[in-house]
Amino acid sequence: MSQDNNLQSKQFELQFLQQQIQQTEEHLHSLKHQSSDLKRLSESLGEVKATKKDGDMVVPLGAGMFVEAKVKDSQEILMNVGAGILTKKSFEGAKKILEKQTEDLENLIKQMEETLNNLLSQAHSSQENSEK
Repeated sequence: MSQDNNLQSKQFELQFLQQQIQQTEEHLHSLKHQSSDLKRLSESLGEVKATKKDGDMVVPLGAGMFVEAKVKDSQEILMNVGAGILTKKSFEGAKKILEKQTEDLENLIKQMEETLNNLLSQAHSSQENSEK
């Protein structure tokens, strides 16, 4: 009976590790998607800054929909700082904030990748031990 309990315990451990691996992979995928969004946003900031006052541009609304617009002010942008509050920021200030967010996100991605590798190693070791 002890051997059955030991085998059951190892199976439970392996299932738990597999769940953690799946959750970590999903979180990692989400973080990489956010990182791509921030990089596209940074590129868009450059495009807006290069647009002259009263210049025409196409603004994405989401889900593949756009609206044509005229640029009223190409020196500042409105930035959501939370709770639906908008504040004016210079392009340089906004770019610095984006760079910091991107850096923080890249560090988090590296940590998640390390965590995923550790979980995969644990799962591999657990599987080898349960086969013995």
